[in-house]
Amino acid sequence: MTFKEQSGRICAEVPFNSNLKRSIVAVHHPHLEDTVRIYVKGAPEIVIANASSHYDNTGRKVPFN
Repeated sequence: MTFKEQSGRICAEVPFNSNLKRSIVAVHHPHLEDTVRIYVKGAPEIVIANASSHYDNTGRKVPFN
């Protein structure tokens, strides 16, 4: 499988903003038709402060403590 086949289509993007200290991209999953993944890149203390939950190693959605 090539990189192109593994990549999804970008459906939305927020470029890096130095005030927000993050960038965001939404990508249609290349193999799961109704799935969009959101990727956030930025300073960990900023990204985590804006998150309310995460997925654990079993795939369950759990709140941050």
